[in-house]
Amino acid sequence: MEMIMNGVVLLLGMAKGCLNRLTLQEWGYLLGVAFTLLRGILIWYDNRTEQRRRTAIFERYAGELAQHGVRRAWNKLRRLEAKSSPSDRAKK
Repeated sequence: MEMIMNGVVLLLGMAKGCLNRLTLQEWGYLLGVAFTLLRGILIWYDNRTEQRRRTAIFERYAGELAQHGVRRAWNKLRRLEAKSSPSDRAKK
């Protein structure tokens, strides 16, 4: 346990020593990198949530397909494809 604590203290000391010597431009760069990483994570999370939502919709309609027949579900999917979502309109 003492060895782990010594390693942590050493790493923190090295980080503090490096960060004290940074110029204003380097701090700005690091801040930009941090914001870029945060933005990338948020976009990834949003895309994952949207994909899960679409998958749930597809699974629901696939369940209807098994229950109500192919033609009825196919027509419903075609109607949904014809409607463009608000996010699709914004992209165009």
